[in-house]
Amino acid sequence: MVVSNAAIAEDREAAQRHFRAGVTLYHEQNFEAALVEFEASYSELASAAALQNIALCQTKLFRYVEAIDTFETLRERFGESLTKKDADSVQQALRNLSQLVGTLTLQVEPRTATVVVDGKRLSSEELARPIRLSSGPHRLEITAPNYMGVTQTIAVAGGESRLVPIELKQAVGLLAVDVDDDDAVVVVDGKPLGRGGWEGEVQAGEHLLEIVKAGHATVATRVRVRADDVVELRLLVGPEQEGANTSLGYDPATLPYRKGRTWLDQDRGWYGSVMASVLAVLRSPDGFEAEDGADVTGGHFGLRAGYRLGYLGIEGAYDTGSQSVSGTWRGMPQTYDLSGHRAGGNLRLLLGGRSIRFTAALGAGVVWHRLELAGREFKGTNSYVALDMGPQINVGKVLLDFVLQGYGEGANGMRDGEERIYTKRTVLPQVGLGLRVGFSQWGTW
Repeated sequence: MVVSNAAIAEDREAAQRHFRAGVTLYHEQNFEAALVEFEASYSELASAAALQNIALCQTKLFRYVEAIDTFETLRERFGESLTKKDADSVQQALRNLSQLVGTLTLQVEPRTATVVVDGKRLSSEELARPIRLSSGPHRLEITAPNYMGVTQTIAVAGGESRLVPIELKQAVGLLAVDVDDDDAVVVVDGKPLGRGGWEGEVQAGEHLLEIVKAGHATVATRVRVRADDVVELRLLVGPEQEGANTSLGYDPATLPYRKGRTWLDQDRGWYGSVMASVLAVLRSPDGFEAEDGADVTGGHFGLRAGYRLGYLGIEGAYDTGSQSVSGTWRGMPQTYDLSGHRAGGNLRLLLGGRSIRFTAALGAGVVWHRLELAGREFKGTNSYVALDMGPQINVGKVLLDFVLQGYGEGANGMRDGEERIYTKRTVLPQVGLGLRVGFSQWGTW
């Protein structure tokens, strides 16, 4: 039964006001609001009555661990002033609550891991002893630098004591080292791993990398590898140094030999991208004179999809776009509108690392043209060749290409009936700049 405010020993108006409000809210079963009022009363005047009512509200709100802590504080601070009836009531409440609370002992490796239980981060002191939890499911989150985090839900029954060992797995990344000398040994953290280079998984974090060869100075560097990342290094053997590394403690000939990756060992996988570009048409129809300073550029959009096998990629391509050019034709001011749809294939060269590389493509296909001029429409199908080049960047698995591109398109097939609009110069060149954004299988997040 909730304690009456008549039990408050001292007459302090603020404490009484909050206490009375708490009693009213408690009887209305608004336990959250009642708890706030009783806590405000206790902060104004530390009394056994307010503290006991706080514990009762916490019990009604199923916050059993907090209720036990509050009842224990009540006995410690006001035990001597409690009546026998109130002391017995507190003791019975603690017995009842103990059946609704279990304990969880966590044995976490590494010991430096951060442990969060139900959104609350636990201190090292709290982790050193059993954790009291109300019966029911509880969410655990354990994280540590360079380790794979763990999130799991553990059910705790009232009166139960559970021991839960949790060992985080070390996160790993890929380290690939190429050396310019076939007899040089790659040593990682004091362990010789291979000759002429080495590639393999290492624990995430910082590592000491050494290139060792008898009669040469040791080349040493520290390299940091992030979880799921790929670090590629190409290193030179150290300069000749008399007496250096003459006694290695191991036979280099017994180590696995790795010459740098062949083109077939390089990254491979599917890729695709969308493209936006601005192209300038460099040749006008027969008899058309573009006016000085005329804008000969237009927007183009396209798609690329292909498969990369090492240094080479084979891809399909589709583009569409148009230009409008002002000038004179047959002595009259006119504007022609040229649009085109291209479909074909490209052979792509990719040179560089896994994050930044140079790429160039040579392609060919079919283009469908339509040219409108002076109320007439010239259209038809022609062949084309294409060339593009520029830097390519992997941001995780996202591809970014900055492209200088050009097309050489046939114009013979562009006709109105039997009349052709390009007869003197039948190749239609277009050049410009573009940006492609896409996705690749070989990238790493």
